[in-house]
Amino acid sequence: MDDQATTGTSGGVRFRKLRIAWSMAWGILAVLFCVLWVRSYSNQEGFLYRSNKTLASAFTSEGVAGGYYYSLPPDTVMGNPEGITWLSNPITPQVVTETLVWESSPQGLRILFPAGCYVGVILLLAAVVWLPVKRFSLRTLLIATTLVAVGLGLMIWAARIYRHFLP
Repeated sequence: MDDQATTGTSGGVRFRKLRIAWSMAWGILAVLFCVLWVRSYSNQEGFLYRSNKTLASAFTSEGVAGGYYYSLPPDTVMGNPEGITWLSNPITPQVVTETLVWESSPQGLRILFPAGCYVGVILLLAAVVWLPVKRFSLRTLLIATTLVAVGLGLMIWAARIYRHFLP
């Protein structure tokens, strides 16, 4: 029997277990990220990856989650061993943590956002599969693609304007 004829929607019952599994996986990830978020007020924790010329990190500290990626000169000497390392240090009160940063330089990239933003995105990904899916036309796809392109263009334009005001 056709699923659409019995439920009135396309794929309503058919993918129910997959939707539940998807939501549970993202829900568990959101809970784990909330635990890391709460722990970030007492410890600075994260992963550090170092290779010969690359340094990358993902971390949480004082309610802020972020990461950075830098290309290092070949003669740089660091104390951390090559490979992936888990770092956990107590928070020092002298450190001032910025809450919203998007920095790009010739050496690399640094991104910081409040940890609550990440939790919100994770919960949104968990809930999106439960939205009713309707078929859309080619015109709708072209309009959406155009809006995404305009948005990306505005972000690049704003980044170029903002770069002129940096010291």
